[in-house]
Amino acid sequence: MNKQRIIVLITAGVGVLSCLMPWAKVQVLFFSDSVSGLGVWTGWFAFLGFILAGIFAILGDDKTKSIEKDKTKFVTIGGAVALLFILLTMLIWSNSEGSQLMTFGLGMYLALLSSIALVAIPFVLKGNGDFEMPTKDSLSEDFNQMKDEIVEDVKDLKDDVEKKIDHKSDDKKTEE
Repeated sequence: MNKQRIIVLITAGVGVLSCLMPWAKVQVLFFSDSVSGLGVWTGWFAFLGFILAGIFAILGDDKTKSIEKDKTKFVTIGGAVALLFILLTMLIWSNSEGSQLMTFGLGMYLALLSSIALVAIPFVLKGNGDFEMPTKDSLSEDFNQMKDEIVEDVKDLKDDVEKKIDHKSDDKKTEE
């Protein structure tokens, strides 16, 4: 299996496991309690983001080659979804009442690091397994290409939906 795929799978796996670990711990005198990532709704979205990244890392015909360009955007999106919900959780908990009694757990930090890595890996780790720091221009080009592909996918989806709606309305007209 390609090094890029292996690293994405390991990173996504660490992210999934981090959602099972304590994300926060509250201690008051002799009482303490913790909550895992899957104990909160935002943790479920982070979990799904990690799963998405892992799935798209293993999809493809030839596992000895790097992740295909059209699938790397989904690895990045999965990492970005996880990152968004992890940061949202940290923000909500940091601004809640009693936040001074709470500490973030190891699971939260591992999830944060894993999600950041999943966003960065497709840009930093090349297909042959070499690390290469991207330039501003290459990052801009990659993001623009990713944006164009997503816009094209949404347009195709819109066209398909419109065709189905037209087909359904034609079927109703012929029935009448």
